[in-house]
Amino acid sequence: MAPSATVTLLDSTVFLDASGSDERLCHASRHVISSAINGGIDAHASLESVQEVFSVTARRGGDRNRALAAARHVESAYKIVELDRGLLSDALSLLEAHERISGRDALILASAHRIGARALVTRDKGLGSAAGDLWVDPSDQSDLARLLIESQ
Repeated sequence: MAPSATVTLLDSTVFLDASGSDERLCHASRHVISSAINGGIDAHASLESVQEVFSVTARRGGDRNRALAAARHVESAYKIVELDRGLLSDALSLLEAHERISGRDALILASAHRIGARALVTRDKGLGSAAGDLWVDPSDQSDLARLLIESQ
């Protein structure tokens, strides 16, 4: 990883879209993942996102082994933000401050704050709205370009 790599938290939508059937979303998410592999971004994932990859993949395809393999891939390929009492407390504070985000999203946003992320990549509009300036929507070409240019 290059020393100037942009610290980035990748939400489950990135991993799920990269293997999905929507070609536009797949292409955008694969660009983000490629930048992580090439060291342009210092990619992290939250524990909650790993759980979501497993749950959504299992629900969509009904194949528990495929879902487990997808979750294991994220767990092994990315730095995982550990859940502890401090992170939980931060997430609860975010729930108080942002009425429209879910508990899951609060954990993800607290994870981004914990690592000092300069970007939180997600298509989730509620999470993105709460993330403010950190939000990078990979389905938005200008957001995606901004992330990829900053990571060079």
